[in-house]
Amino acid sequence: MKLIYTLSILLCSAIAVSGQTIPPLFFGQNAWMADTLGDIENCSGKAYGINCKLYGKINQNNTWERVKQSGVKLIRFGGEHADQNMPTRRQYIQVIDSARSKGIEPLLQVPYNNNVYTADTAAALVKFINVTMKRNVKYWSIGNEPDLEPPNGYGYYTASPVADYTRQFAVKMKAVDSTIITLGPELTYYDDRNHLITDLTTPGGFYDITGKVPGHSYYYLDIITFHSYPYGGNQTRAELLSNLRDPWHISHMLDLLSARLDTCNTYHHRGEHALKIALTETNLNYRNSPDPELDAHSFLAGQFWCELMGVGMEKGLAFVAFWSVIEVSLGYIDERTYKLWPTYHHYKLMTDNIKGTYYKSEITGANKDLKVIAAADSNYITVMLLNQKNGKSSYRYSVQLGNGTITGTGDVQIRIKDIAGLDSTFVYSDSIEDESTGLLVFDYDGRLVKKYSYKKSDGPNAVPKLIKGPVLKNSAKSY
Repeated sequence: MKLIYTLSILLCSAIAVSGQTIPPLFFGQNAWMADTLGDIENCSGKAYGINCKLYGKINQNNTWERVKQSGVKLIRFGGEHADQNMPTRRQYIQVIDSARSKGIEPLLQVPYNNNVYTADTAAALVKFINVTMKRNVKYWSIGNEPDLEPPNGYGYYTASPVADYTRQFAVKMKAVDSTIITLGPELTYYDDRNHLITDLTTPGGFYDITGKVPGHSYYYLDIITFHSYPYGGNQTRAELLSNLRDPWHISHMLDLLSARLDTCNTYHHRGEHALKIALTETNLNYRNSPDPELDAHSFLAGQFWCELMGVGMEKGLAFVAFWSVIEVSLGYIDERTYKLWPTYHHYKLMTDNIKGTYYKSEITGANKDLKVIAAADSNYITVMLLNQKNGKSSYRYSVQLGNGTITGTGDVQIRIKDIAGLDSTFVYSDSIEDESTGLLVFDYDGRLVKKYSYKKSDGPNAVPKLIKGPVLKNSAKSY
């Protein structure tokens, strides 16, 4: 009996590396925002003009179920407010249990807040969560955005203070539970003008945070993290379409950091404990554009999320965690109306269909606004196409599954090759409207068995539509 493979084609982003395994916890989110964060009676954030009462709605109106339905695998409980006002132990447990009840793994941030909280505070929290309460939380991040100016950050622009508290925290946290996975330094963004990331990742250097805890078999950090919000509301459409692969943007940053960590792994003989990279906070902007066509709730933002996840898969990230679940400005759920934004729908298309191994896509023709993501698991092969062009026309395209010379016709020819277990070559031709996302599912014989279409022109309340095919075993649920 032949194995069945599915190719889900989300018209999203062109990928340059073939055969990259997608980690099981790759699809992440941030658990923002809660009703209360910290001790209301003793709210240390008041000194910065931040109260512990936030009036967030993540625990209301079945929001955790919607997070589950979107396909989130890992959720971070952290950020600026959680660093300034340490959550109560009840709040930590509430997030852990809420996430786990939906099959989602929690990532907990221990606060530092410029030495307001100490390594002993962090160790006591690990002991309470993992020993006393037996929650066995695996993922722990240390501090938040040390390179941001006060009062929101620590104003640490050199490696010395970051290395000091990171190593101190990691030593005491892992002394309580050596099996935990620690993350840091949670930089605001990847920028090495002050040599901060270079100094922290110079193996054997004075500020090295990538080595082994002295006298033990475990390491200070297991995952190197930073945040990415490329725009502050002044972005243009052209910038959003090219940002992720422009020089000195996220794709290039990840290449630079990966090369540094390869050196660290070799120097410290990390072997099977090789350092990984993760984005613990990201979105297309930290402040929305005055143009609703370009802000974090737009259709283009959803496509931007897809492309960013495609880049993350290509570069081997452990996970990408978007900011955030539910808030007015950046949430993929609107906290006023509980509307599911295009970012939610695009995210769900990815989590439902892009699984297993990420595969290289090659594109030729008039394609600057058309991007592709492809993946295959033991059951199906998936290719996702994103048309970001905003005219009033469409692209004719052909998708070739398998190796050999591209034989398709149309404006754009797409080839996905070297798919494990696929010995034949098949070609499928179709068209895709401007400002729309498409997803195709094929069986091993090249038959189209499922097709999704998601178009901005269908209106602000549009959702992905299942156009063709049955619901396959282990495939995405229909909307």
